[in-house]
Amino acid sequence: MLLAWWPFLGFALVGAIADGLLRRRIRQSGFDYPSPLTHQMAVQLLLGLGLVVSLGLFAPLPLPPLAVPVVAIVLAVAVSVLLTQMQKRL
Repeated sequence: MLLAWWPFLGFALVGAIADGLLRRRIRQSGFDYPSPLTHQMAVQLLLGLGLVVSLGLFAPLPLPPLAVPVVAIVLAVAVSVLLTQMQKRL
């Protein structure tokens, strides 16, 4: 099931990365500060999603067909928010 949805996940991640970096540049040009709370929540969501997916692959339960695209969309949104709210590091 994951292999069948792999191209969709790739396109969703490329779009999310481009959108996140573009929104970050827009926020920087307006002198808007990134939110550390939102950034930390996106990191925790990505870690939790990775844990759920990795444990879900070994669970003896059937994987519903709609679960993979929903996880891909949540992953893309979390990556976009993560890149938008990324802290400036010197």
